[in-house]
Amino acid sequence: RMPDAHFATEARYRGTTVITVAPDYSASSIHASLWVNPRQATDAALALGIARGILERGAVDEAYVREQTDLPFLVCEDTGLFLRQADREAGGREDIFYVYDLESEEIVEAPGTPGRWSDSLDLDGLRPALSGSYPASTTRGAIPVRPVMEHLRERLSTITPEYVEEVTGVSPSTQERMADQIAGSRRTLFYPSWGSNRQYHADLLHRALILISALRGHHGHTGAGVRFAAWLPFDGSMEFTPGAQGSWMQRLLMRFYTPPPRMMENGIAALSSGPLTWTPSHLFLYLHGGLDAIQDQDARDDSLPRPAREYMNEALEKGWTYPKPAPGNPPRVLITSGCNPLRRWPSPQIVEKVLWPKLRMIATLDFRLSTTGMKADLLLPAAGYYEKLGIKYAVALSPYVVVGEQAVAPLGESKSEWEIISLLAQRIQQRARERGIEGGLAEVYDQFSMNGTYGPKDEAKVVDRILQVSTITGGVGWEEARKAGAIPAVSAGGWGITSGIGSEVEPGGSLTPSRIHVEEKHAWPTLTGRQQFYLDHPWFIEADEVLPRYKPLPRPGGDHPILLMAGHNRWSIHAIWRAHPNLLRMQRGGPVIWISVEDAAARGIQDGAQIRVWNDHGSFQIGAKVTPAMPPGEAMVYHAWEPYQFPDWRGNMEVVSSPYKPLHFAGDYGHLRYRIF
Repeated sequence: RMPDAHFATEARYRGTTVITVAPDYSASSIHASLWVNPRQATDAALALGIARGILERGAVDEAYVREQTDLPFLVCEDTGLFLRQADREAGGREDIFYVYDLESEEIVEAPGTPGRWSDSLDLDGLRPALSGSYPASTTRGAIPVRPVMEHLRERLSTITPEYVEEVTGVSPSTQERMADQIAGSRRTLFYPSWGSNRQYHADLLHRALILISALRGHHGHTGAGVRFAAWLPFDGSMEFTPGAQGSWMQRLLMRFYTPPPRMMENGIAALSSGPLTWTPSHLFLYLHGGLDAIQDQDARDDSLPRPAREYMNEALEKGWTYPKPAPGNPPRVLITSGCNPLRRWPSPQIVEKVLWPKLRMIATLDFRLSTTGMKADLLLPAAGYYEKLGIKYAVALSPYVVVGEQAVAPLGESKSEWEIISLLAQRIQQRARERGIEGGLAEVYDQFSMNGTYGPKDEAKVVDRILQVSTITGGVGWEEARKAGAIPAVSAGGWGITSGIGSEVEPGGSLTPSRIHVEEKHAWPTLTGRQQFYLDHPWFIEADEVLPRYKPLPRPGGDHPILLMAGHNRWSIHAIWRAHPNLLRMQRGGPVIWISVEDAAARGIQDGAQIRVWNDHGSFQIGAKVTPAMPPGEAMVYHAWEPYQFPDWRGNMEVVSSPYKPLHFAGDYGHLRYRIF
């Protein structure tokens, strides 16, 4: 993120210590106060070692932990499950939990759990215990119970400096330096960003980082906490299909699907008109694109008692996930926009072999002749980045809404996506009426355009309306926004999966997540109403992931000596201009793989040579970039190369299967459930 790099540099000038944790000597590492290079995907072990160090140093913010986390919640010794009201009385609730109050010396209901009327976390004089064992009367008799913190201490006691060094390669002295820094800092900000999501056990890393911040009481404070990624939501876009949610294109394409089985859970409102579902791409590919054939072998996890597909089948049977199209109902039409599946989907050679024959029509909306566009039946030419107006960027890390106006007219027959979809809806409605169809498709354009209020050429009018009525922009319209280019957000907007910020914009433009929980003491949107670290869902018990822990990666693609990473390239904007000659001349002119000096020497590879990269799934040829920035046993391909830039159109995704983690389809457990908003 080069445009934002100056913030880190300026923070260092003001006395901030910047630690970069990365296996490679990255472009960010050279600007850090300290570079820590654990082995790839072992970050969770390092984080848990730091958490142990915080406990050993007595640096836990106990007031925060008691009020904001589930660490004081009591766990039954006989079952390993939370003590619930249903354990203590017949007909009791499953979402009321308990703590041991050191003041009254009694087991009492924890405030702010979903089963109680109030969502306030205010302890109101309670002082929940963080250690000890206490007898609890239950319908099963007297049962000893202990706080979650006791179980956490036991787990962390095994994460010794020697164990962390064995797993990560990071020396005990560096671990101690990091623990001292975090335990002694008034504020610590973790910024893992999007990239930390892109490994099989990413959730374990996230839980470990959030745990460190919670132990120090740093969430909800400016300059502290954990930041992954969140978007500023444009609630103004919702009025274009009343009652529906999601992007305008998602709403158009999915408006006529059948409703999912549960439309109201944990206070999340149902759609009032027009059902909407959204199937994650990997689930879609698992069911319809052939990736089920490699899922079980690539998602092998020795701690799981069952193969991956059994978890998937259970999730489908119990309605924890409801993919569209459903299993056994193959898709017939694929329309892509803002996506290039044959470049970015895992194992595209398998997907093309299995999914493509099922499709009667493939249409691609794209501003360039992408690989998917070349293999589609129709390529609808979209206008380029500077050939159309629009809202370009609104990520919560920087509280600005970035817009762009049209700089030049679209070339040839290209049009903006708004105009293309408008004309498509218009034509579908016309054809439906010609065929005597009533309702549904015969009204799609009327609904999409709000009865002609917003036609194919009214893109500026649409953007103006979205900006004016969205809470984050506070009445600023298109004309004012386009002149400024970037307008300050005046609000963080509403709550959602990708916009669960839980704060408002602060004076001066900062945006600190979770202040409504920490400052206003509103319950967290979890099963316990707290930052929840103990997950007593049956699947998590099976996997020994009830508490945060470290697990080694499965070896997708076979047990081979080098792990492949995907870096975020600095010579384009995602895939835009990735094949542009001017930008290619600034690098090596085509795809390259960064490999270590040691790995290259062991294989007789010279810098610049064309080499073959392979595993059990596929192979590709690519230029070698031999560099001391990469550690042995790891390689890097910066993302977004088009397959047609490789020999035989076999790109770097051919060796990537991206197996899903079965636990991510768990449901019927408060916040662990399928949803898109």
